[in-house]
Amino acid sequence: MGVLSTHAYLLRAIGFGDTSRIAVLLGEGPGKFRVIAKGYRMPKNGCARALELFREIEIVYYHRPNRDLQIASRADVVAYHDGLD
Repeated sequence: MGVLSTHAYLLRAIGFGDTSRIAVLLGEGPGKFRVIAKGYRMPKNGCARALELFREIEIVYYHRPNRDLQIASRADVVAYHDGLD
């Protein structure tokens, strides 16, 4: 398991359970991939503001090559693209 960081665009996000969120991202290096942000709805989560639709983010995640769903550690907003037409 390695810790990776990449610049990505958030394409889709859905709630998972009470506090988590699954996000589909388009990254510069890995292409399209999925992450789960555990504890997303908790007040002190490092991914809370970044995992909204059409955000351009810098994400740090734990990568395991044999898994389809990676675990997000931290995400920071680079740019907001809320008003796409």
